[in-house]
Amino acid sequence: MLRLLYVDDNADLRELAKLALEQDGGVEARTASSGGEALEVLRSFRADAVLLDVMMPVMDGPSVLARMRDDPRLAETPVIFITARAMPREAHRLRDLGAVAVIIKPYDPLGLAAEVRKALEPPPSDDPLLALRGRFQAQCGEDLAALRTARAAPNGLATEHFSLMVHRLCGMAGSFGRHDLSQLARVIDERLAQGRTPSRGHLDLLQAALEVVTAGSRAVGPSPAELKSVGV
Repeated sequence: MLRLLYVDDNADLRELAKLALEQDGGVEARTASSGGEALEVLRSFRADAVLLDVMMPVMDGPSVLARMRDDPRLAETPVIFITARAMPREAHRLRDLGAVAVIIKPYDPLGLAAEVRKALEPPPSDDPLLALRGRFQAQCGEDLAALRTARAAPNGLATEHFSLMVHRLCGMAGSFGRHDLSQLARVIDERLAQGRTPSRGHLDLLQAALEVVTAGSRAVGPSPAELKSVGV
């Protein structure tokens, strides 16, 4: 469910916008008649985006945006400005303030929800490094599944497939900034080369590090103390 707050001092436009937005069955819309009321509503209503009229008495749209950016709870909430000023220079100015989009009045009410959804879509990325990171994350997911299978199977850690997986992680993980995973893989790789079986502690931490990469960059990997305890 997409949760939207529409802010405008014109009561008729608020009602029209709410009706139009909620024609989309995946939208929950709230309204506010002023900047101050909007900030009050946002204290309890967790909006996915705020549609802000630019020209309002007392506190205009840009002032509301500035107040939102000063509030840690609202600093990342996307804002879409609604304005009757159709000049490109004005739209650029509003975007420079931090708006994700600018919708020009009069807009098509029946197309408003679709226009908001389009504005909130992440921009397509043609960054090759980002694509490589995605492939690395996907590969770590496959390695995690292979590690769990190897640990559950008799002599699963003695297979060539497991050895090649660990050896590949030595260089690849470090290249993508996962030095904890790279160092763990290097220690295990050395043990395998010496004909020694990796310890349970090594394998537990390797599994935890792979789980971190698979889950995404916000997760936290093994601590320095845990790494030190297994000789990393």
